[in-house]
Amino acid sequence: MSNDLFFEILPYQIHDAEQRLTFSYHCSEHGAFSESFSFPDIEGAIPLSDVPQDLLILASYIIGLSYYKIKAAPLIKGPATQNQASLAVIQKTYQEGMAEFFIRNRLAYPYPQQFDFSALDYDQKTKTLALDPRRSLCAFGGGKDSFVAADILKTENDLDVTPVSIVMSDFTSAKLNLANANGDQALRFIKRTLDPGIKTLPKDKSYNGHIPITAINSLILMIEACRTGIAHVVFANEASASEPTIQKGDIHANHQYSKSFDMECALQKAFEAIARSANTPMPSYYSILRPFSELWIAREFAKLGIHHAHVMSCNRNFSAANPLPDGERWCRACPKCAFSYLILSPFLSKEDRAVVFGEADFFDIPALIPFYKELLGLSEQKPWECVGTIDECRAALHLYHKNEAPGPTCITPLYEALRAALSEAELEGLIPSSLKHQGDESLPRGIKNRAT
Repeated sequence: MSNDLFFEILPYQIHDAEQRLTFSYHCSEHGAFSESFSFPDIEGAIPLSDVPQDLLILASYIIGLSYYKIKAAPLIKGPATQNQASLAVIQKTYQEGMAEFFIRNRLAYPYPQQFDFSALDYDQKTKTLALDPRRSLCAFGGGKDSFVAADILKTENDLDVTPVSIVMSDFTSAKLNLANANGDQALRFIKRTLDPGIKTLPKDKSYNGHIPITAINSLILMIEACRTGIAHVVFANEASASEPTIQKGDIHANHQYSKSFDMECALQKAFEAIARSANTPMPSYYSILRPFSELWIAREFAKLGIHHAHVMSCNRNFSAANPLPDGERWCRACPKCAFSYLILSPFLSKEDRAVVFGEADFFDIPALIPFYKELLGLSEQKPWECVGTIDECRAALHLYHKNEAPGPTCITPLYEALRAALSEAELEGLIPSSLKHQGDESLPRGIKNRAT
């Protein structure tokens, strides 16, 4: 790779009249790119030009990952940040957040990177933000975690919860509205428009792959909360998100790094530093599900029957290029389908499983068996997906067999392999250890969580 390659973060542009932000970039080989975010028309919202400048600078770096990955240039240029905490977030997202990208593109990891920060005067004056402590923005993706998070915010904390999604098409908006069909509040949408040139790059001269999308969404939701006077920006990231997807020697890579506790803490420190430099309060940023496992969340979601017929955890729900047939919410051929069925199976009756998944028994679908092997730790690594830990997946399958005593299915040999590898006591012990409070938590003062 040539050392002459560089990637540059250019000045962002604020379009207050249209309530839109444009972020611009330059790749030394492929030229200029820009993308925009259009924010909804909300009564009482302040102009985007009143949002803290340091927050917008930090956002410009993280959003730029969609274009940095095109060539993964060793030199990254951009505006100077005003605090070390923001610098730490930038370095973490460009390195650990891109680990999967580097590894799957057969690039070095850790990856050689040099940052060249230059002073840049935006001539932007931040006003003191007025934030309502009873209001929250809750990231909504249509899955079980979103519903459990919103329920805890409402029932345990009496917060007003506005679900919010960042979307790139009307197709996705329509799907998310279906998922939220029984929600207390209508979904709020922020429209993201990628540079169209990113889809026309020559495949032999550019890279593609996973980026830390949750970090991007976190920055955009913080901007929206500042703009609309909301005191809480809440995500539904669980303890399981901190487990590496792959561990080989000194190489640890996590598909969910930007959902991890490490990234949550780094972002919190950055937002606190931005508040100090701008001399204004900032919304609290946290995950209400952080101390809990996917198994615990599945148990809580099973109690929310009102959402069973609408939950969407299969990513094909949001693929306009390869949509699911009308009325279907599961492709029955991906890691997310396998994991969702596995983790919910101990807590749903056969009738309730039919409401969530349809009549098919996902444990008896041959196409899902390779994914179950990965989820249960019976192959070299977990899927590159947002799934739970190996221990809680094992606990889920064992608990399902305890509760239901099912007949033979395609997954039976895998369960038998588990029973051969682990004693009954070890399998039993995985259940309470997976359902207990996992330890990590960083909630603001006054916010309560649910007892385990």
